[in-house]
Amino acid sequence: GSLFAASISVNECDIDGDFLYTVFVRNITDQKKLERNAIETVEQMKAQEEELRQNLEEMMATQEEMNRKQLEMEGQMNAINLTSAFIEFKSDGTILSANELFLKSMGYTMAEIAGKNHHIFCDLEYVKTREYESFWEGLRLGRPQTGEFKRYAKDGCEVWFLANYT
Repeated sequence: GSLFAASISVNECDIDGDFLYTVFVRNITDQKKLERNAIETVEQMKAQEEELRQNLEEMMATQEEMNRKQLEMEGQMNAINLTSAFIEFKSDGTILSANELFLKSMGYTMAEIAGKNHHIFCDLEYVKTREYESFWEGLRLGRPQTGEFKRYAKDGCEVWFLANYT
């Protein structure tokens, strides 16, 4: 035979000095399997809960680090904006944004230059040259352009920048 878990009830009955025993046996193997499975499931869930708690702690620490780095970067950008003229272009020369220092240096407002092309700051004859074309071609190919650059403000005055175009 085979072993199985059982629930046993025993009744004793005295009939004229003879004892009669009645035993009720019920196979509870399936119930025991279910209980064991339930215990294992609870243990697995506890392990998963602990893993989730640890992951959440790691995520919170990562978020805190990211927030700290963002504040640090914002501080750096604020310092750059206070001390350096900055302008951002698309690869075709379309102006995306500029900081206040650049705008003041050139005599423009952001509304006046947004969406316009970089060549508004250049001599019209220079814009037609191979040198100017090569300048933008190099930028599109990922080659930084560094040096002293003559540009023209809104009022036509020369403005020289020691700049790094990347």
